[in-house]
Amino acid sequence: MTDGWEVAHGTDPKVATVAPVLSAQPQATSVLVGQTATFTVTATSDGPLSYQWLRNGFLITGARFTNYTTPIATLADDNAAFSVVVTDASGVSIPSTSARLTVTTGARRTQHYVDPVAGTAAGDGSAANPWLSLQDVIDHQVETRTWEAPLPYAEGKNLVPVNPGAPVRAGDTIWLRPGDYGALVIRSAYNTAPITIAAETGSTPRFTNVQVQSSQHWILRGFSVSPSFATTYSRSTIVTVENHNWRGPASDIEIDGFEVFSVPNEAVWPLASDWDTKAANGLSASAARTRVRHCLIRHTNFALGMDGRGSQVEYNTIDGFSGDGLRGLGDDESFEYNLVKNRRNVNTNHPDGFQSWSSGPGGVGTGVVRRIVLRGNIFIAL
Repeated sequence: MTDGWEVAHGTDPKVATVAPVLSAQPQATSVLVGQTATFTVTATSDGPLSYQWLRNGFLITGARFTNYTTPIATLADDNAAFSVVVTDASGVSIPSTSARLTVTTGARRTQHYVDPVAGTAAGDGSAANPWLSLQDVIDHQVETRTWEAPLPYAEGKNLVPVNPGAPVRAGDTIWLRPGDYGALVIRSAYNTAPITIAAETGSTPRFTNVQVQSSQHWILRGFSVSPSFATTYSRSTIVTVENHNWRGPASDIEIDGFEVFSVPNEAVWPLASDWDTKAANGLSASAARTRVRHCLIRHTNFALGMDGRGSQVEYNTIDGFSGDGLRGLGDDESFEYNLVKNRRNVNTNHPDGFQSWSSGPGGVGTGVVRRIVLRGNIFIAL
């Protein structure tokens, strides 16, 4: 090393590269429980750079960009140290300083209740007087934000309040009691911190379809979702988390502990043609930083497809699929410790346990998908 220059191994010693310079270090950040934190580094060099983020000195899977957004924080994350190593094309690496994450509980952690059997439209959302309709709560009882008019969404627009003063706010939890909830749509609802909608202990809330569109900071936990619960069966994708070109992007959504299925028992499809014409797609997510974990997805066509940058798929079981088990089409995605089994060959499609491809200006195969991690997954073709 001389005057900031280093000669790369295996190169002409007369050709030198400038070591990376970190002009902006990651900064300490404070968040509430249930929020995410983002750390950023700015580096320059005379060539391409790669990045690897670390938490308390350990590599973070898939964290290979100029910024890193944590999963939803718990008190266990308080005082964690985040840093990044920046490496240039010749292999010269420069570590950043560490930035501490502070996680606090905050004052706002209100509980609300919905009961589709015993609740009432005039309820106040308390445990003793629950609301009746979850969709009505989402539409009218949640203080959130959306993009300023007029649509379509465009970069640079501001978020404006929706339902100001409503009882459900960022950081709150909506508990669901047993019963049928029909289809759920969460649309254009950008929270400043996650709102959790979860099955009450011992409860199995049933939905025909779940859609989260153009929204941010939602945690959905413990739902049973199937078109077989509806009066009329539909092959529409059962659970979707999506960006929308008109309404705006989606991000920071967690789907946890779902059971997703076309029909409860595949014995009702004795023929290959039944699978071919009746199986619905399971879960599709194009939102950035979507996390899907501890879900059981069974008897579906394409079971679980992820397009969103920085998304995580972990500890899920895919059981019975006629399309693909897992698809990873976004940069910086990780698929860890999932079980994929029982593919069904029912048409000319080749059902893969995992599949990824790029798409660019020239069509499929002309782009690049970067930094997908597969770790600890089990694929059983039978």
